[in-house]
Amino acid sequence: MPIERESLRGHSSCHWWPRVTTPREKTNWMQQAQLPVAYSNLFLDLARERGFDTQALLAKVGIAADVVIDPMGRISYEQSVRMIGIILAETGDDGIGLEVGLRQPLTVHGNLGLAMMCSATAGDALAMLKRFWHLRGRGIQLITAEDEHHILFSFQPDMTMSAAVRRVLIDSFLASFYRGLNFALPASNAGHEIWFEYAEPAYIEHFKSRLPTLRYGQPCSQYRVPKSLISHPLATASPETLAMAVALCERESDLLDGDMDHIVATTRSAMTLGADGYPEPRQLAEQLHMTPRTFRRRLQLQGCNYRQLLEDVRRRDSLQLLANPALEIQQIARLLGYSDPANFTRAFRLWTGRTPSHYRELGEVREP
Repeated sequence: MPIERESLRGHSSCHWWPRVTTPREKTNWMQQAQLPVAYSNLFLDLARERGFDTQALLAKVGIAADVVIDPMGRISYEQSVRMIGIILAETGDDGIGLEVGLRQPLTVHGNLGLAMMCSATAGDALAMLKRFWHLRGRGIQLITAEDEHHILFSFQPDMTMSAAVRRVLIDSFLASFYRGLNFALPASNAGHEIWFEYAEPAYIEHFKSRLPTLRYGQPCSQYRVPKSLISHPLATASPETLAMAVALCERESDLLDGDMDHIVATTRSAMTLGADGYPEPRQLAEQLHMTPRTFRRRLQLQGCNYRQLLEDVRRRDSLQLLANPALEIQQIARLLGYSDPANFTRAFRLWTGRTPSHYRELGEVREP
């Protein structure tokens, strides 16, 4: 199974696109206990090591102590974000995201981690991650792309949060990705890079020896792995155990379907703008391992369809493209699939109440 790659040649590979979340979706998942406690426990462990009372921290977040000691315990995404904010404020350490990420073994990801470890190649493991991302990464969009030499991984939170908490969350994902790939790929760090959208912070000195090449002040935060390593075979590959792990992941996914509409968020995340425009329904169904009929029915069950999502992502991407002053409005319209720029202007006015040129003049294109 080759890694699924969205070609973005000719476009920026940095995607901090705003995510349009409906009130219904927020009700369905932000307050639901769907996030395994294993991730939050890493933050709690760090706070405990530094002498903080984790019982008091949990009380501030509103999480019962017995939930976090249960290996199968789950909390809501909203509680997780609140916990990170409180621990950040208590410790005063902006580097906790990197520390927590570097502590995450693949096994923390449960059945998904097992499936990745048992895959034949690094590319297969990454494809497995993308296929079942919704099981462990609910609330964070995984965005993959490529340039001439690298596979690129970015992360977009679906929930509004402070800039400080967002940085901690993104740092933890970047460091976790590095640790996981460092386990799967050859020991050499040559060609691996982590980009940070912020200037070099003082706390990074503590981590430089434990991370690959770091670049600061970049257009976005992103992990970059050389394409040449994707076909690298994994020493832990096991076809029999892989089949078992995939079956468990599929069962877990089926159980989540009853109370979690991840199909909409997963589809929206997969609808990335490439050189040939947006993926067609058939291509999306294939990426999500469904028949086109099943894919269409699953969207309908959530009161949604492909055309609605297409307008959603066009709005999302128009804001990102308008942030690039080198792109003319007519060029942006063509990239988004509008043969007539007037149609793009009409659609954009419906989305924002302004024309694209007026929106750009007001300087309203910003990070969400």
